Formats: sequence, C-alpha cells, structure tokens
Amino acid sequence: MRRWLTIVALLSSACAHDVVGPIRFHDQEVVTRVDDRRDTPEPEAFDETLLPYYLDAFLLRRFTRWTELHDTRRAMNVNAMDEVPDSTWYVNRIAGRDVTSEEIRRGPGDGQTPERNKPWAVKQLKVGGTSVGFIVADTTGFEFLLKFDAKGYPELETSADVIVQRLFWTLGFNVPDDEVVTFSRHDLVLAADAKKRDPFGNDQPLTDTDLNDELSRVDIGHDGRYRAQVSGFIPGKILGGWSVEGVRSDDPNDRVPHEHRREIRASKLFYAWVSGVDVKKMNTLDAWVEDPQDPSIHYVKHYFVDFGKSLGIWRDELRMSYEGWATVADVAQIGHALVTFGFGDRPWERMRYPHLRGVAWFESEVFDPDAFVPAYPYYPHTLMDRADGFWAAKLIMRFSEEQVRAAVESGRYSEATATEYVTKTLIERQRKIGSVWFRRVTPLDGIRLSADGRQLCFDDLLVRYGFAHGDSTYRARAFDTQGSPTGWRAEAKRSAKSEVVCMRDLALSPDGYTIVELAVSRSDERDGADLKPILVHLAGSTADDARVIGLRREHEN
Repeated sequence: MRRWLTIVALLSSACAHDVVGPIRFHDQEVVTRVDDRRDTPEPEAFDETLLPYYLDAFLLRRFTRWTELHDTRRAMNVNAMDEVPDSTWYVNRIAGRDVTSEEIRRGPGDGQTPERNKPWAVKQLKVGGTSVGFIVADTTGFEFLLKFDAKGYPELETSADVIVQRLFWTLGFNVPDDEVVTFSRHDLVLAADAKKRDPFGNDQPLTDTDLNDELSRVDIGHDGRYRAQVSGFIPGKILGGWSVEGVRSDDPNDRVPHEHRREIRASKLFYAWVSGVDVKKMNTLDAWVEDPQDPSIHYVKHYFVDFGKSLGIWRDELRMSYEGWATVADVAQIGHALVTFGFGDRPWERMRYPHLRGVAWFESEVFDPDAFVPAYPYYPHTLMDRADGFWAAKLIMRFSEEQVRAAVESGRYSEATATEYVTKTLIERQRKIGSVWFRRVTPLDGIRLSADGRQLCFDDLLVRYGFAHGDSTYRARAFDTQGSPTGWRAEAKRSAKSEVVCMRDLALSPDGYTIVELAVSRSDERDGADLKPILVHLAGSTADDARVIGLRREHEN
C-alpha cells in the first residue's frame, strides 16, 4: 500500500508540474528598459536594391526557410510580465501612460512648423522615385523634404502618411517628424546653390523654369495654394533599412533576431488597422545617432518610415483592387481565380467607395483582421503568435476616439466629412481587432495584488471594451515552486458590465514562491471557449511581502 501511495504521489506531482510548466522567474524588478544604448563604433551603411529583396521575399528565401524547418518560437524580447520594454526600437507611450491629444497632434517633433518660417529656399530636387519632391530649407536653416500628392489624387498620400505616422508614434515606434503644410508659389525661392541631377547622375543648376515644371505635375487648390508634406530628416548617419531576420553584425547592441522581436512581429496587426500595405525593408531605417544626454556616446536607433501607402491609397493610385487582401504576386489568389474562372467570393469586390476628397478605399464593413495581407511578404509577420497579437490588440484598443481623432486631424483634410469618416472607420476597425483577439487568448490584464496582499485582481478586457455577451466565471488555484497544488482555490463570477475582478483570501505557498493559475469560462459561446489559463508567479510567503514577479500566457508550446 505504501508503495502504491508513493507512485500516486509522484504521478500527481508530475502532472501538477505539467500544469504550471517549467518556467520560474527571478525575484527581482521587472525589466522596463533595455540597455541597448551603449557606445557603438560607426557601422557600415548599406542599401539593398529592390530586385534582390523582392526575389528573396517572394521566392528564394521563402524556399530556404521552408527547408530549414524552424521550430515555432515565442518573442524573445518580452519581460517577465510579457510586455515589451523600452529600447532603441520601441517606447511604451500609449502602453505606459495617457498620451494627450495635443501630443498626438504634435507627434515626434517639437511643434515648430516651417510654415511659420517662410520663404523656403529650394536646394535640390528629390533624387529617386517618380513623385515630385524638393529638399528645402526654411529661414531658420531647418532642412526638410517637401513631398506632394500625385496629380489627380489630392490629399490622399499627404494625409494618410501623417495620420498613420502619428498613430505609429503613439503606439511607441520611432518615426520621422512629418506634417502637412500649404504654401503659395512665391513662398518658394531658389537657393544660391540650387541643383538638380540629370539622367546621367550629374548635378546641374536648378532654375525657376525647372521648379515651375515640377509644380505643374501636382495639383493646385482652388485658392491657388499648394499642399505638401514636410518630412524632417532623421538625425545621425543613415545606415539603410534593418534586415527582416537576424541581427546587425556590426552593432553589439543588436542581440535579438529581428524576426523574434514582438514589436516587429505584432506590427502586422498595426498595419492591418490602418491598411498599410507597403511593408518592406526599404520602409525601415537604422540610424547611428548621438546620445542626447552624452554626445560622446553613439548607438543605432531603429525607425519605421514612409506610411503614405496606407488607408487604401494604392487601390486608387495603382488600381490594385485587391489591396490588403493579396500580395502583388499572390500565387494562391491567382490559382483560385484560374480554377474558378474569376467567380467566387472576393471580399474586395464588396467594398464601398466613400466618395470623399482625400479618402481612398478605406472601410470597415468588409475588413477582416485575419485576412489582411500586405503587398509584399514580410517574414516577421508570419511568426506573429497569439501572445503577440493579444499584445498588439491591447495597444490598439487603448486609443480613445478623441486620440484617434487627434491623429486624423493632423492629416488636415480640407473637408470635415473626411475627418469624420476616417475617424469613424479607424474606430470600427479597432473594435473588430479587439473583438477577434480578446477571444484568442485569455484576456486578463493588469494583474496585481491588492494593497493588503490578500486579493489577486485583474481586468477582463473582453468585458472592459464591451465585447462580452454573457456572464463570466473566473477560477484560480495555486501551486508551489515545485508545481504541487497548495490546496488554495477561488472562484468569482461577473456580469458583462463588470470589468475588474479580485480573487479573495489568497493563500501563499510557505516556500515563498506561488504560481496561480487563472482561467475563465463564458456563459455565451460567442465569447470564446477552451482558452489556456494564465500563470501568475508570486514571490513572498506572507501578504505583507507578496508581489507579482511574472506571468506566462500561452505557456504550452
């Protein structure tokens, strides 16, 4: 009998350990900022050409990755609370505090617009691309790039770029300082050394005739004024876009493979929110910058850039009717069309055009967060798992309507109806994202102990944002550091109107390490079912010294 009891006890212990998994956290402060600003020697600048990049993205590297048979791996740069710490890649803005509407309107700059410092001296025509653009300096000497909408598409790209740039900045990314401006022809003068580049790459003097020829290629308003986008130059030495996988070999601070950084993987959901289809290496930038606190220190800072191909722009400008639903060379979609002779359900054909000045094919009725596809395959997006998607959805849902409106107002639409439409559409797409992703992972967040240490409290995001249809039941049970049950259990019920839940009379493990499993069940099957519990790790053996030191979502691989 003693032998059988021992076997049962061992099996029970093993099963319990499987419940809580092998992960244990150190009893220390949660990392909120990564030390990746150490002095770095000047790295080498490198610009990859488009053709090799596209061949890799669509064909070569996709095939070799398939042959390598990589295992699924969780994001590698999250802290003990499953959040992304501040770094040279990302800063917790809306995730960490309330960002004011005025901050969002201002964006990453200091609010000093060059519109106040005219005339502008045109120094050079923009090099590269087919769109019109000038390198310009205002009367204070501040230099910037002046970019225009394509002729016949007024307010499209200039508005979209600034709106999405403000949203990405608020989310926490490094972005250029962009804004929409208007000006008259007499506000532009030629700099003494103004130049253009001829087809052979030689610099030639820039004349008023050249300037007028360029301006003839853009729209002019009914009031005789031009509309453009001011884009400030990113400080430091520009190194080119960051690689979609691996790390920079010449940057000792770059230690997490880019495809395993949560903020890059989860950007798939951010781009889906704004229908940003132009996702590729060339729309990112690394810059070797000077530390603002110590000019003797330099390090690499990482940026997202060029958001103009968002909010349905390409469907207007390039007649890409499938924008956001398929890549520019989507074998699956092409094969489906051939087999069905073009018949069958193609969601983009059900979209409605808003017919508003400055607004393209941007809508929320047909929008499906799961179906969004950028124009080019972007490898890190294929690795986004449920924990990454939940983190991104949390950030998107933190935007209030007032904050979204502040970003849209930065786009300076000439018609108020356009501002209202884009704001409303972003809110509706936001809620679709939250509704989907808060049903994929147990959506308990803000996990903390009460002031007396006797209650474990949390927020139910499905309830907080009004997505729950029925009542919810929350269950908790505790394990010690070995994974053995301590015997403490608790249960709480909440209606769809209550968002904060507390599990009372928490009993800590005597060994000073307690693992609490939190699970939720819903009375309405539309609210999700069979979601994996959250594991909350606590240190301390008494209520006075208890503290949350870590949590694990989706803890089973």
